[in-house]
Amino acid sequence: MRSFVKLAALAAICAAFAYAETWSGRLLDVTCIEQQKSPSCDPTSATVAFAINVSGKTYKLDDAGNAKAVEALKAKGAAAAKDAAAPPAPNASAAITAKVTGALDGEVVKVESVVIQ
Repeated sequence: MRSFVKLAALAAICAAFAYAETWSGRLLDVTCIEQQKSPSCDPTSATVAFAINVSGKTYKLDDAGNAKAVEALKAKGAAAAKDAAAPPAPNASAAITAKVTGALDGEVVKVESVVIQ
């Protein structure tokens, strides 16, 4: 019986990964989009809610995805600061491309990973 339960759990985990999709596109600030009604809001260091725009379609990230995007942006900023002679301004905004892996649930991506490109 234990072997069956372990096998079933393993099958469930594998099935979850089988449904994962990957999107590459422009990372956006959801709060800015909602306030300004503009689809072109680049994230800043203060952004905490994200979306990804892929071929004109915008998908919001779930709470876990938002946290992963914040960490990915911090890591990318730290790496860029080490490589550059002068670190970038902390609130400077520019188009940021990201690769998001997860499962789509309506208009929200249940995120597994976020990689800033």
